[in-house]
Amino acid sequence: MKQGKFFIGSTVVLLIVCAALLIAAITASAGQLNRFDVNGDGVTNIGDVTAVLTYLSGGCEHQPTLTGELSPTCVSTGYTAHRVCALCGEALETYTVLEKTAHTFVVDAAVAPTCTEPGEQTLVCEDCGATETQPVAALGHNYVNGTCTRCGDVQQQTVQKGDII
Repeated sequence: MKQGKFFIGSTVVLLIVCAALLIAAITASAGQLNRFDVNGDGVTNIGDVTAVLTYLSGGCEHQPTLTGELSPTCVSTGYTAHRVCALCGEALETYTVLEKTAHTFVVDAAVAPTCTEPGEQTLVCEDCGATETQPVAALGHNYVNGTCTRCGDVQQQTVQKGDII
């Protein structure tokens, strides 16, 4: 019984050493140390060895991994998340490019219009800082009983001969 356990344990150790040597040879020949860093920890280790051996044997059992997602802004496009296989890199689901958004303007400064003079407002984009100045039309008088409620101007009346005042 002891002999069988020793044989199985030795075989496992031998397989691990052989697999590690195989990975070292593959990465050295490829010139890319982390090419087979499947789990993303920055080094090629036994977990990566198993994944690579599965892939090299032609039987990739895809392990979907969610990749990044980027929201669009007024400066750049974005994209939706997509899935790739962590073992072989095959795209399992494609992503969609999201078009740039419109500026998100807020009023930064304003000159109020009067009854007779136009005003203007300066808008600034919250995302990128772009500015835009827009005119604001003059308000016009609002006469009630001959006096403007906004500025106090007295309405001029033209009297013609025969008009009752």
